[in-house]
Parts: sequence; structure tokens; C-alpha cells
Amino acid sequence: MLINRINGILSSYKESVVGAENNNYELGLSRMIRHTPVEVLRSECQEQIGLMRDVRGTLAGSPLALEIFNEFMDGYIAFQYSHSRHRLREIGVVLGGKE
Repeated sequence: MLINRINGILSSYKESVVGAENNNYELGLSRMIRHTPVEVLRSECQEQIGLMRDVRGTLAGSPLALEIFNEFMDGYIAFQYSHSRHRLREIGVVLGGKE
């Protein structure tokens, strides 16, 4: 679920702003709960951050598992960010807070 939702978050700009897709998770949820897509996206981001914290807390007793999880998540997000298909640089999204 975590990877799927993170991919949805990273894809939302290219799908819904640049593209004309209107059947993704975030847009469907925004229609269902009558919130703006931006509100849903913000909420999704916070939910996934919380889920990552929960996973890290669960893995805290196993340093190797925690290290593997952190490396995987860092690599996954960096890979998705660096792939031009998401077009995140067009809107100023940078990893680590600076370019």
C-alpha cells in the first residue's frame, strides 16, 4: 500500500495537471469526500509519512531490517523523482529541500 500511494502522489502532477487523466485515486477520492485534489494530496502525503514512521518504529528493534527499509525507500523515491516521466522538476519539487 505504501509504495502504491507514494507512486500515486508522485504521479498526480503528470496525470492530472499536465495530463487529462481524471480517474486516479486522488481525484476519485476528492470527488467522493468533496475536498479539493490539493487537500487530498496533502492528506495523502501526511498519511504516507505517518505510515513510514510506523514501519520504522516497528523495525526499530531490528537495525538491519530498518536499514534495508530506509535504503529501499530512499532509493525508490529518488528513482521515481529522477525519472522524467513524473515531471516534478517542472513544479520545483526537489529532494532534500534544495536543488
